[in-house]
Order: sequence, then C-alpha cells, then structure tokens
Amino acid sequence: MGDWGAQANVLPATAFGLQEPLPELLRSDITRAGARRGATVLTGREEGGAGEGEAAEPLFYDWELAVPPLTCAYNTGCNSEALYFLSLTVQRGLLCVLSLRLSDETAYRAAASQLRAVRASLAVQERPPPAEARGAPAAHPAVIAAAP
Repeated sequence: MGDWGAQANVLPATAFGLQEPLPELLRSDITRAGARRGATVLTGREEGGAGEGEAAEPLFYDWELAVPPLTCAYNTGCNSEALYFLSLTVQRGLLCVLSLRLSDETAYRAAASQLRAVRASLAVQERPPPAEARGAPAAHPAVIAAAP
C-alpha cells in the first residue's frame, strides 16, 4: 500500500476519508485485509471520441472490519456491533467504495464466503469524461459509498 505500510495496519476510515459517510468505521478493528486485481473492464479512449480502448485490471483493496460495541460487561464475550466487507479502488481520480454492512455476527459467520464473492465481483466501468469537462481543473477525489 505504498507509503502507508502494510494494508493490515491501514484503517480505511481515516486513510481514505470514509469517517463522514461511515463514522462507525473509526472505532473498527481490522479482521482481514488483502488486495486483488478486479475483473477486466473496457476503458474509453483518452483522445478522439467514442470507442473502446485497451483492457485494464484495476487494483482493489479489501478489508473486513469489526465494530466493537460501545459498552460491554466485563468477561461477557460481547459480539461485534457491526461487521463490514469493504472494497475500494481509484478510477480516473474517483475513490470508488463498496461497503457491505452486517449487524449480526451469526449471519456474518454463515454468509462470509458468499459476501466475499459479492465483493470480489465488483467492477468499475471507466468512461471518458464529458467533452466539456476535459479542460476543467482537477478536483479533489470524490468518495462514492454504497451500502445496501
């Protein structure tokens, strides 16, 4: 993960500005982290109108996060308040985020492999910017958060 060090030590809420759309991630614990190459998508040509350019396989960073309860009686073995399957990638300056939230740890254990498969199926279709935006100054990356 570049200058941040090991991905397992990078909390996505603070590293990628997700604390506003997903504030409970600030107190989450990383239970699993990894990177993968996404499905091949067709990209638009940079110059010269419509058409399809070369194929690209974007890099996705995935996390599984557990949000502990705000309070827990001593030695009671409290379950997590919420569990997140999170995936993110950057495409054309946009931070694209998929967030799958579960509020039941039993459901998490039963459906974890299916949720990982859903997360792995995420693909971002690149489209060239509109003609009127080509000369526009660069903006700060936007955060697109999707949660069912």
